Parts: sequence; structure tokens; C-alpha cells
Amino acid sequence: MGLDHYACKRAYLSNDKLIGFLEEKAKFVGVAEFTDHVLRYTTIKSMDTDKNLLWVRHIHKNAWSSMKVGKFYPFHKSDIQFESGFQFFKMPIGSPSIECSSLKEAKVAFEDKTDEWFSFKRTTREYLFDDISVYIEDIDYIGVTVEFVCRTESQSLKQNMAKVDRFMKDYDVKKIISHQAATLVRKARRI
Repeated sequence: MGLDHYACKRAYLSNDKLIGFLEEKAKFVGVAEFTDHVLRYTTIKSMDTDKNLLWVRHIHKNAWSSMKVGKFYPFHKSDIQFESGFQFFKMPIGSPSIECSSLKEAKVAFEDKTDEWFSFKRTTREYLFDDISVYIEDIDYIGVTVEFVCRTESQSLKQNMAKVDRFMKDYDVKKIISHQAATLVRKARRI
């Protein structure tokens, strides 16, 4: 996935206005259930998951044709930064084309040795309205959040960011989360 046009912002779900709209007007894409296994390099005791995040996603139920149930997919977000709640990062490892049969096999995708730090489950309901993908996520330890993604390549990053902000304003979504979900889970679990 190219990140040049990728505008993504997460928030807490604080009202039913958005859910009502999505159920009535948006296209329901489906439900996905997965476990994210957060990793760390064996040479490092603790990592800042808001700056550098390694994880392997194990798919239990899927709405995406690019990922198969029962498979494991390694990902690495590096140089993560948040600007006005939007997250920007590099993705040196991460593509549904890296498909593994086990967590052990997926860990091989990372150049250095890693071990599992912690894991958590997520259930995601995906909706699509115009150019905005909306993910309502029930995440272990932190509850329900909503993520808005606009990645229209025919528009600039700033235009996609403006679309996300307008959409959030229209549905009164205000409590922005400027952290990775893994960071919130880590803090909630005091890991």
C-alpha cells in the first residue's frame, strides 16, 4: 500500500450519531476478527510503540480478500509521527503478500531477533462511505474506537486529510487518539 495519500485518524466513539449514519447510509463491508501479537527486538527491553511498532496479525475472521483466515501477517511501522491526530509512518515490512502459517514463521520476516511482548484481540466492523473507510473496532483492554481512513490517490494527502476532518466534524467525533492501539493496550495492561 502506498502511503503518499494515506490519511488516517483514530478517535473514541462517543455518540450514536455516527453508528446510525453508517447503518443507514454507508456500505457495510464486513467483520474482521484478529489477534495482534506485538513484538520487540530481543536486544531492547522496552520499545515506544508510538514510534516503532512491530506486530504480527493472526486472522480469525475476515472481511478482506487479501488476508486468509488462520494465517499470520507481519508488519512494521517505523518513524511514526502524529500531526493533528493523523498518523504518518514508514512501512518497511507489511503487506498481505507476506503470508505465514505460524507466529514463529512470521517473526522470520524481521531482520533482527524478536520475541512476543504482548497480544490483544480486535473485532472490526468496516463501512465505506464515498472515499472514507470507517472501522469501528472493539479492542481488548481499551474498548470501542473508530478509525477513519481516506486514501484516494487522485487527491493530495492534504485533501484526504480534509475529507477525514470534515467527516468527523459532521458526525461529532471529537476525542482524537494520538497513539497506536498497541500503546493504549500496553498502558492499560501496565506492560
